[in-house]
Amino acid sequence: MALPALGLDPWSLLGLFLFQLLQLLLPTTTAGGGRQGPMPRVRYYAGDERRALSFFHQKGLQDFDTLLLSGDGNTLYVGAREAILALDIQDPGVPRLKNMIPWPASDRKKSECAFKKKSNETQCFNFIRVLVSYNVTHLYTCGTFAFSPACTFIELQDSYLLPISEDKVMEGKGQSPFDPAHKHTAVLVDGMLYSGTMNNFLGSEPILMRTLGSQPVLKTDNFLRWLHHDASFVAAIPSTQVVYFFFEETASEFDFFERLHTSRVARVCKNDVGGEKLLQKKWTTFLKAQLLCTQPGQLPFNVIRHAVLLPADSPTAPHIY
Repeated sequence: MALPALGLDPWSLLGLFLFQLLQLLLPTTTAGGGRQGPMPRVRYYAGDERRALSFFHQKGLQDFDTLLLSGDGNTLYVGAREAILALDIQDPGVPRLKNMIPWPASDRKKSECAFKKKSNETQCFNFIRVLVSYNVTHLYTCGTFAFSPACTFIELQDSYLLPISEDKVMEGKGQSPFDPAHKHTAVLVDGMLYSGTMNNFLGSEPILMRTLGSQPVLKTDNFLRWLHHDASFVAAIPSTQVVYFFFEETASEFDFFERLHTSRVARVCKNDVGGEKLLQKKWTTFLKAQLLCTQPGQLPFNVIRHAVLLPADSPTAPHIY
């Protein structure tokens, strides 16, 4: 609709976009040789010995989507489709399989998934989506479990994974998405899991939820539409007193002909215990705001993909990249 008004064909628009993108990637300086602008967090030059790629492949396994580095940095735990792996990464460039444990969805769940018109070739499996360190002896993990989310604890023995007991598998609704294609996030803080995901089979009910630990289970209110139904979560970052969630959703505050997607940041307080009446088991400290990622004279970044916490001199003044 906008192309005739602009007088630009699609290839011209693509060229303009690439030019703007190149400007963003190149280091910039202020007038007078002042402070530099946006710079990459990590930079390696061609020929640098640290610029190494490591490959790992295991026959019969796929969808290595969830990664967790051990506290000592020697073991990488990997959540794949229907399996969890422990890789020894002490030798640079040579990841070695320490052990692997299967965690497939049950035959009954797979049959129910296929009956609900989901693909038994690409969807009706257990895709590991949450993998966090619970303590020095256990990991906590959740998977889609053939569109019926499930969670469990995994015991560790000298960084090796011990088999999962079926009687210890719990419902994972609100912690893991139903659909492996849906974006999600989860972080463990003080023994409590803060998660952002889709809370129903249809993928139309986004939720920010706190589970585990001694505090009450809390979640966002779907009826009050605290989140748009297409919210897509990318990161959860804890701070001193709060936990931040980064996501994108359709901006309902703007009245346009077409849907406008915008980046958001939301926060909840760690000491929130819920409210009374309508706010029972609901967040009372939930706030969200539009995340403005832009540079003067350049295109705005309205589609967020990830966020990480950068080391800071003061714990009270963190920087998020």
